[in-house]
Amino acid sequence: MGKKYARKNDIGEQRRQEIRELLMKAAGDSSRRLTGEREILEAVGAQVYEYGAVLEELDHLETQGKIVKSRKGRYMLPEAYDLLSGTVRRSAGGFGFFQPDDRGEEIFIPRSHMNHAIDKDRVLVRLMSERNGERRSGSVEKIVSHTLTFATGTFMNRGKQYFLLPDDRRLDRIRIDESGTMQARAGDKVRVTITKYPDRSPVMRGEVTEIYGRAGEGAAEEAAVLDRYDIRTEFCGEVMQEARKIPGELSEADLDGREDLREKMIVTIDGEDARDFDDAVRVERTPEGGYILYVCIADVSHYVKEGSALDREALLRGCSVYFPDRVCPMLPKELSNGICSLNEGEDRLTLTAEMNIDEEGNVVSYRIYESVIRSCARLVYDEISDLLEGGDGQLMEKYEALYPMLCDMKDLASVLSKKRFGEGSIDFEVQEPRIRVDEDGDVLSVEPSVRRTANRMIEEFMLQANRVVAEHCFWMEIPFVYRVHDRPDQMKMEELKRFAGSLGLTLHGSCAGIRPGTIQDLLIQAKERNCGSVIGRIALRSMKKAVYDTECKGHFGLGFRYYCHFTSPIRRYPDLIVHRILRDTIRGTADMKRYRRLMKLTADAAEISSERERAATDAERAVEKRMTAVYMKRFTGEIFSGMISGVISGGFFVELENTAEGYVPVEVLRDDYYICDEKNYRMIGENRRKTFAVGDRISVRVAKVNTLTGEIDLIPVGGAGPQRRGRRTEKRRRQTV
Repeated sequence: MGKKYARKNDIGEQRRQEIRELLMKAAGDSSRRLTGEREILEAVGAQVYEYGAVLEELDHLETQGKIVKSRKGRYMLPEAYDLLSGTVRRSAGGFGFFQPDDRGEEIFIPRSHMNHAIDKDRVLVRLMSERNGERRSGSVEKIVSHTLTFATGTFMNRGKQYFLLPDDRRLDRIRIDESGTMQARAGDKVRVTITKYPDRSPVMRGEVTEIYGRAGEGAAEEAAVLDRYDIRTEFCGEVMQEARKIPGELSEADLDGREDLREKMIVTIDGEDARDFDDAVRVERTPEGGYILYVCIADVSHYVKEGSALDREALLRGCSVYFPDRVCPMLPKELSNGICSLNEGEDRLTLTAEMNIDEEGNVVSYRIYESVIRSCARLVYDEISDLLEGGDGQLMEKYEALYPMLCDMKDLASVLSKKRFGEGSIDFEVQEPRIRVDEDGDVLSVEPSVRRTANRMIEEFMLQANRVVAEHCFWMEIPFVYRVHDRPDQMKMEELKRFAGSLGLTLHGSCAGIRPGTIQDLLIQAKERNCGSVIGRIALRSMKKAVYDTECKGHFGLGFRYYCHFTSPIRRYPDLIVHRILRDTIRGTADMKRYRRLMKLTADAAEISSERERAATDAERAVEKRMTAVYMKRFTGEIFSGMISGVISGGFFVELENTAEGYVPVEVLRDDYYICDEKNYRMIGENRRKTFAVGDRISVRVAKVNTLTGEIDLIPVGGAGPQRRGRRTEKRRRQTV
């Protein structure tokens, strides 16, 4: 049939979209139930020269799991077979979670029903019956396509049997034929391209295609992480050529149509080690007792033209990736550290959100416009926090001219924060690690990062600007990229409520219609009980992930109806496209043709940026975990204080005061036989009834550190060794199975 209908596929994109929609309609015609290729061609009214394109689209829809092909060559929508199409997420335990294409509630897939699906596979899933009100579960009926094409890990062998121990614990070992080893040695860090996926046999096969170096070596481990998450580190010649052509100074033509704010006292406030500055701020007091807040953001869209090599590369990267010892930027340093960076004393192009805010924190009026600024000072978080928190004399003298405005900034931030939390915004008390490294990349320290007065002040200003811009564009009814955060699943909220109860905390109200303010109340309770970090981390894990979307669905965690990312176009692509849309509206160039183009551009930007953000976050965590393990290895045998942060059947996790997390296997608890009480998040001894519960403070000794996996094994202070099980305990154990 393919040969019979083969024709040159020279139809336009609009016609291709029409065909795609008609294919879906024809395949889902309930009166026919089954539709063949010839019937579909007739249904879409395809001309002879379009036959090849129609069949191509048919194959594409099948590959995406949008339609299902029967053994007799006929097509139906998955719903006709009671199937759902989507993507599966596999866990290290072998079970999985299915995300339907309609972004509905995730469906749990038991290990026995994964049917050899691996992480990120596109699959068709059949729902299974719910039991006792538990989470919905399903069974993988068909693997539509594989996304994973390679894996990184450690090359190993047993005699002449070769295999890869993947870095991704969600993957099983990958078998490697002797002819595909590339002469790798046991202990090498390698990349393996998958040549055979699990089918009737669970064995996956591959061949070595790159050797990074010896496993455990910093350079080899980092190269593997960059490859695994597709983090791009170099810019191609075409991109660099464009970047170098951009002038390093402004011209008079650049200033046309822009408001001149260069005489106003505008400052940047960032971390001490920051190298690019994309936001600057100013606050004025009004005669009525309110405030005027200026948030000036680098106008990257003036330099990175739509469709240019720079633009295409920025979209592929999606965002900058930050490691403790390096940055993989979204844009070349000629832009990110140069003409786009709001450097002190230099004229720079910006987009400004100017907001008139009353004493209660309400935005009375606002303007969004193109501007030019000259930052009068490059301020640092720690110094400004010291100044505002304690009134340091030397700093007071150093910043004498700026001090009144900085005090106004502090007051305004307090007003905005009070209003935001009053409306139900959540502040997760989660300690993030701050890893310091020297010039050689050696880890000097691992400690909790601290959000001080200046950090929180700038955070409030950026949140307010993002919120105003999102609502502005929503009411203009133009294609846009929003930052959305869906309401959490009811089952996860019930688990959080049960866990909070085990600590004597209360999550008020119904879990079905949970509100962000209710979760914030829980976090306040936890902070008062000195377990805010643990509760914050578990509450955060109970949330859905924030993503980019073309629909304004609100941001649950912040409690905002309208929200977007506008304030960091140097390091995030969605911010860049938001700037382009704003400039279209400011200049009045958004006609119907532009509207249609923006529909596609915003959809692509939302999808790709969400995926790249997840990859960047995973890459950053992988590097942080390994560097933390490298740092902690020097403390093997030493004692640390921490808090139990998680409990599983084989043991429990402890978060140390420096944010490092280690694991206490149940085998080292020698004073009793311990059983996991999952519902109450604790290990409990059968005989002595001693417990190890989430939230408990505990002293532990660093027993062993694996710098390859980033795993840290701990032993509670007071004894270690194999657990002993008496006859009475063994009998009771058998009776409870």
